[in-house]
Amino acid sequence: MMHSSTIPEGRRIRAALIYDLDGTLLDTIGDMADAMNAALEARGFPVRSEEECKKLVGEGPEVFGHGALPEDARTPENVAAIIEAYRAGYALNWSRRTCPYSGIPDMLATVHRMGIPQAILSNKRDEVVKEITAHFLPGVPFVAVCGARREYAMKPDAAAALDLAALMECAPSRVFFVGDTKTDMQTARAAGMRAVGVCWGFRTAEELLAHGAHHLLNEPGELMACLLRHTAP
Repeated sequence: MMHSSTIPEGRRIRAALIYDLDGTLLDTIGDMADAMNAALEARGFPVRSEEECKKLVGEGPEVFGHGALPEDARTPENVAAIIEAYRAGYALNWSRRTCPYSGIPDMLATVHRMGIPQAILSNKRDEVVKEITAHFLPGVPFVAVCGARREYAMKPDAAAALDLAALMECAPSRVFFVGDTKTDMQTARAAGMRAVGVCWGFRTAEELLAHGAHHLLNEPGELMACLLRHTAP
């Protein structure tokens, strides 16, 4: 982690941050995979490994459920049933194996001490995102914590990200959008924001770069250095 003593005294960073949640701030794949596999197994379908699930999440439960099913079983009825069962199971068991990635609480605290506004934008359901964030990241003064809502299309649509930028009173070009999947990089690019890919999450650095990442982080402590390098005094 970059400690506050490494930050130039008196430096004010004119920027804002929007984070993805799953695979970026929290390692949630174990609980998501368990919920999906319970739904699949109950209906006689083969289960998926955590590595397979990492490649399927990020674009909402509809895409996850569709991809988790065998190709020849992806009927509208099966997909709807799997999604419903997944959501019900996950709502009951989202805290069993989930935890913040190492260094995330310190990173968020450092960003807050610098006076940089922070928000979360996820494709998980809004109420679940708020509950999980409050549980695992208590006390972090996010300007907003947002999941999937009826009034917004899901990422990579840019509308919700742009509204968060306005809420944080920051021009999109000075917002750093931090995520771990191509969906996050595409969202950042569509919104005219800086796309920051994290290499500790669910996808590869190659995917992040292929979909427009401006910067890659190997550990949370590198975020502040990235902000300092790429913001004007």
